[in-house]
Amino acid sequence: ALGGLIEQALSNAAQALLERRSPAPRPGFDAPLARLTGSLAAAGEGAPGAISASLLGSIVSDVTGLLSAAAAPGLVSRDRIG
Repeated sequence: ALGGLIEQALSNAAQALLERRSPAPRPGFDAPLARLTGSLAAAGEGAPGAISASLLGSIVSDVTGLLSAAAAPGLVSRDRIG
């Protein structure tokens, strides 16, 4: 579920930049991320699942930053695209 949300959001942002329009609102990543990281971290601190859960949080944070940049007016020069 989380992977699909991320893929769809990034695809929409890229298409919006190409079309010189605002992207769709960012989907809610919090609930699917919490479910996934909760099950991964259940093995305990220092376990591979807990490390993966931490990395997933960083990935979602980075994706959120990219989506925010794509939505910010004037932050990305749309005149240079395409």
